[in-house]
Amino acid sequence: MKLKENLYSAYGKMRQIYRMKKGGRFCWHNDRISVVFLMQYTPSWGKLELLYDSLIRNPEFDVHLVCVPDNLNNGVPADNMNQTYQYFTDKGYEAVDAWMGDGRWFDLKTLKPDYVFTTRPYDFYLPVDYQSHNMCLYTRICNFSYGINIDRELEEMVFGQSFYMHTYMYFVEMESLVADYQKAQSLGHRLGLNHSDCLGMIALDGFMNDKNSESASWKFATNGLRVIWAPRWTTDKKLGGSNFFTYKDFMLDYFREHDEMNLLMRPHPLMFDNFISTGEMTADEVEKYKAEVNSIKNIAFDDQKEYAATFWNSDVLIADYSSIVPEYFLTEKPLIFCATNMELTLLDNMKDILKGSYVVNSEQELRGCLEELRQGKDTRKDIRIEMKQKLFGKTLGKSVELTTNWLIEDWRKSNAGN
Repeated sequence: MKLKENLYSAYGKMRQIYRMKKGGRFCWHNDRISVVFLMQYTPSWGKLELLYDSLIRNPEFDVHLVCVPDNLNNGVPADNMNQTYQYFTDKGYEAVDAWMGDGRWFDLKTLKPDYVFTTRPYDFYLPVDYQSHNMCLYTRICNFSYGINIDRELEEMVFGQSFYMHTYMYFVEMESLVADYQKAQSLGHRLGLNHSDCLGMIALDGFMNDKNSESASWKFATNGLRVIWAPRWTTDKKLGGSNFFTYKDFMLDYFREHDEMNLLMRPHPLMFDNFISTGEMTADEVEKYKAEVNSIKNIAFDDQKEYAATFWNSDVLIADYSSIVPEYFLTEKPLIFCATNMELTLLDNMKDILKGSYVVNSEQELRGCLEELRQGKDTRKDIRIEMKQKLFGKTLGKSVELTTNWLIEDWRKSNAGN
């Protein structure tokens, strides 16, 4: 059975490599570099927005924003509406509506795209016309990570997607992850069909730009220490685990005791609904807990979708396993990591982040950390600054420039002699 699976896998990979090679030789002979941003999931726009804003002002580029509906049902948008297109046009963007009606989709080839940027590595969300195995026949697919990979299992699952076999360039967010991606797509790299490099992460540059922004999330807060608590959505230890039930009562009791401090609760958006569906909480229990939170003057739920300004206006983050941990690490503020309910193999980048963080496994340890930080004692600050430089120092704040330069150089190489 194992041999049969390996043969099927090898056959599939060879088919994909053939398709990539067929598409990789394609040249549109454009006078300018034609770049398409294929957007479907609007919350991920921040992963590319700074690059789009830069390229659209650059005379060397011809830039297009193509909007694919995210509410597909059997390949057709619900209510025949393209909410993605509506989102961008409402914000004043000049965009292309990918849905033409009557089962037809806009033909990307009419834009003669040299490069197409996407934000999600999952073909199954997209109409067949825009899935990677079709787009790689006439353009070079480029992708930035949706979030920073921090555990081995998730990384292997993501990098094993067929999407990445068809991806021409993967912009790796950290130097330590380049070798992992090249190993996952080793044959494609050897044949020159897949490329990768650490040029930073556009989203992190955007996060840094919000450093001096105000946040409406803290309007309830006093001048005391501002603490964010971000519990995970699931208690499944193999998915990172949630420590919500471990600390839910402790948090309320501690901040009642210390009303000079402020607690902003920012659970994963799916957390309470998931706990209801799994039977771990009833709807009544959720409502009672929320009501108790709302009755305490120095505790509030965060109802803002954007979190960068909220992070910058805080003093401490308490978090479970989450991709927001590396982002918060950039603030150089204290980070308390709840490691109790987790069965994952962390990557080296996350291990470095934890060196500069406070790792807790009990109420007693969490209380001890909060007490020290309340008194202004932050013994791991120097380590955080050192690890931040090690992990992000080469590319932080430079990803737009580095990506732009890479596009220009690659386009010139690809068009040389054609």
